[in-house]
Amino acid sequence: MLQQSVQRIAGIFGEVVAPAEQLMDQMGTAFYDLLEIHQNKTLLSIQAFTTAEPIIRQRSRKALPIYIRW
Repeated sequence: MLQQSVQRIAGIFGEVVAPAEQLMDQMGTAFYDLLEIHQNKTLLSIQAFTTAEPIIRQRSRKALPIYIRW
C-alpha cells in the first residue's frame, strides 16, 4: 500500500503541465484532488517519510520513482 500511494503522489505531480508561473498552483490543485479521493493513504505516505523508524523511511524512499535522488 505504501509503495502504491507514494507512486500515486509522484505520478500526479509528474502529470502536471503548466507554465512556470502557474506550476505551483496547478500542483497544489492536483494534490488537493488526490486528497479528496485518497486522503488517509496520502497522509500516511507523507508521514512515512518523517517517521522515526528508519526502515519505514527507507521503504518510503524506495517506493519513489528512480529519477528522485536522496
